[in-house]
Amino acid sequence: MTEKSQQEQIAKLLELEHVKYQDIDLGQGASTGGNRRTSMDDVLFASDLAGLSLLDIGSSLGHFCIEAMKHGAASATGLETSPERLRHARKIAELVDPRIEYIAADFEQWDPGSRTYDVVLCLNVLHHLYDPIAAIRKIMALTRNRFY
Repeated sequence: MTEKSQQEQIAKLLELEHVKYQDIDLGQGASTGGNRRTSMDDVLFASDLAGLSLLDIGSSLGHFCIEAMKHGAASATGLETSPERLRHARKIAELVDPRIEYIAADFEQWDPGSRTYDVVLCLNVLHHLYDPIAAIRKIMALTRNRFY
């Protein structure tokens, strides 16, 4: 993608979509605005992520997936129930890091198959779940290294 094309796509996204929930750096001096998550970034990304896989349950616009990739993660996957936030996250990823995968799913119903992840994030989500204890057990089974 050319720099001019990227600038045009960023401008279009910011003009046509409401993407102000998480403040995400889109490059070219632009950002989505919204809540800054840098205090959590300092905790989550203080350890080396080089070569690791990350799952963000309730990923919203994808801030933590994007930051994981910036910090050397080999892969980042976001799970999101909101169709609008999922659509926005995918548009943002096209601009920032197209390697990020976003899955439309309710974590409690989602079947990960044999997938596991080195790092799993479940931030501001447990209070939305019907059975948080079962969800934590499922997360523990998915997590190879760290769960936040």
